[in-house]
Amino acid sequence: MKKLLFSIFVAGSTALSFSQQNTVDFENFALSQADTFYNGSDNVGTFTINGGASAANFSNVYTDFGGGFFGWNGFSVSNMTDALTPGYANQYSSFSGSGANSSQKYAVLYPEALITFSNIVQMDSVKINNTTYAAKSMISGDAYAKVFGSPLNAAGVDDGTNGEDFLRVWIIGMNTSMTHTDSVLFYLADFQGTNAYILDSFTNVDLSPLGVVKHLTFRFESTDMSFGYINTPTYLALDNLNYSETLATNELSKTAFEIYPNPVNSVLTVKGSEGKLTLSNLEGKILFSSNHSEFTQIDFSAFEAGIYFINIENKGLVSTQKIIK
Repeated sequence: MKKLLFSIFVAGSTALSFSQQNTVDFENFALSQADTFYNGSDNVGTFTINGGASAANFSNVYTDFGGGFFGWNGFSVSNMTDALTPGYANQYSSFSGSGANSSQKYAVLYPEALITFSNIVQMDSVKINNTTYAAKSMISGDAYAKVFGSPLNAAGVDDGTNGEDFLRVWIIGMNTSMTHTDSVLFYLADFQGTNAYILDSFTNVDLSPLGVVKHLTFRFESTDMSFGYINTPTYLALDNLNYSETLATNELSKTAFEIYPNPVNSVLTVKGSEGKLTLSNLEGKILFSSNHSEFTQIDFSAFEAGIYFINIENKGLVSTQKIIK
């Protein structure tokens, strides 16, 4: 059973309000020329997009091993256009040869990747695509990774998948304490059904279920595994990250409630200290109200599918949490 933990915010009649939407599109990131990339080789580390109160900080760790060998993880920024050449040497190209909406620049993600916002923010959406390196590996295989849709691994041995392969990424929201709050699952390739595909264009991913976050992190899963490790290249291209800055940011981390499951189908459980609890729909109509005392259950079975809000007031502190049915 999935549980969602959230913290109380200082507020008046509402818990949070939001400023205008911010978009990270990487177009103002300085690259030296066309068909090039920045991978952190200057050892600056984490880089910032947007700046000020709306800043998004993208992790980058670069290691020079000497002898022409290096490694990096986190984020790079690219304007590479090679959507054809397979292999590790082409690790910075998106599989569409551009950014989202045919823009020039975009980010390339490789674990471990972390986005940290200057303030807590309300997540909206992001556009994601495969890199050429990952896509070509899934299409044709390579020395380490299998051909997706094949029942055989890279060594030509039956791997037990029956060709029902996938590469997917969990986009995980975290609060100021680096505690996971919620996650969104997105498939970069999926051969589990009749409509098998390997993503080849930037696709919008709804991040609104993550709600209010301080950080985003990413976790890959694949059917192509050896000794507990993923063989498929765990890269993705990312662009047009949309979010709204919150205007109420004084978080009290010691007071918290558990609300689960979310999404909910039948009964929603609220656990935590005392307070006035109300449930409302998107139009603001109150559907349920009670004096919450450590444990409350709400029957959602008669409610239509959609978005609802739990509001809890406790000694002048108000917290609002989005609930999805």
